[in-house]
Amino acid sequence: MLRQLPATRAKIEEFRHEKSTLHADNGLLKSQMHDIKERLAQLEAGDATCPVCRATIAPTDRERINAEWQAEGKGYGDRYRANKGRMDEIDKALPILADEEKRLIDADRQYAQRAGIITQIEA
Repeated sequence: MLRQLPATRAKIEEFRHEKSTLHADNGLLKSQMHDIKERLAQLEAGDATCPVCRATIAPTDRERINAEWQAEGKGYGDRYRANKGRMDEIDKALPILADEEKRLIDADRQYAQRAGIITQIEA
């Protein structure tokens, strides 16, 4: 049981780190999705101009750009939802691992107490 405790603690730390990374990634994804939403609104308003040459964007180019940004936003949204799902899985696993850690600590403590009693009896 003593060998299981470090592995359990390592798994807990791994999950916490993964969740933290996913949470940070979702913050960035949310910002990127918001930016795309604003750009799409500007494009749909009809007054969109090229940021380089400031020329009005032609309808065919507007459709192409709209499709590209929609696809990009969908990709961000898919990744956001996948991250959220993984964070939910981690949230379910962490209490189970914490209970396992506690059980291992208690078992280790009981083992040490029994070993101490045995040592006293043998002395």
